Amino acid sequence: MSAPPGQPLILRASTESARLDVVAEDRADIAVDGDIAVPSGGVVTVATSSRALVVRVPVGTELVVGTTSGRVRVRGPAGATKVATESGRVEIEQAERVDVRTQSGRVDVGACAQRCLVQTESGRVTVQRAGGLAAHTRSGRVSVDAAHGDVEVRTTSGRVNVALDAAAVVDAETVSGRIDITVGEGLGARLDEASEGRRIDIDARAGDDCLIRTRAVSGRIRVRDR
Repeated sequence: MSAPPGQPLILRASTESARLDVVAEDRADIAVDGDIAVPSGGVVTVATSSRALVVRVPVGTELVVGTTSGRVRVRGPAGATKVATESGRVEIEQAERVDVRTQSGRVDVGACAQRCLVQTESGRVTVQRAGGLAAHTRSGRVSVDAAHGDVEVRTTSGRVNVALDAAAVVDAETVSGRIDITVGEGLGARLDEASEGRRIDIDARAGDDCLIRTRAVSGRIRVRDR
């Protein structure tokens, strides 16, 4: 059974230590370990403690996942995807939007069409492509290969690397961490007035494509050309 016309299906899944695999593919229903699940109001809810699950969903299905230490892997083009975990590893191949919150789990995101929000204490985060980014970390490392929209970065002592592939506003703040911003080919960057003279090393072509706003206590912020 599928969702009402025009409404995406929603999968709500929870696990403690078990692995959860979600596969978004060309289909009209949701199958949990091969059994067709009947949605209630367009929502399918599954839960497991220690038994691994494989859930197959239609392309564009919204995902809401909670786990303690279980690994979460999403393959195929999912819709808006939210994952909350303490220490479980999260892998998202492709999603419309991403919202991941973790204490120490590693997070890997392939492609996020719109905004990608990641909050971590000490986990390592890698994003290949994102329409926009908001990354908050205490001591974890965050790396973004290609951001196509505005970027917000907050770190205490962690290291953040962001590459810009389109015009954007970048808001970067660090206490003692390091933030490296790479400006893509053909783009120019400038500091806003409040950031001028602060602890920032800028070696990028001048221009109005990318506006950089920074705040740093003893940390280092660097802006350079690709």
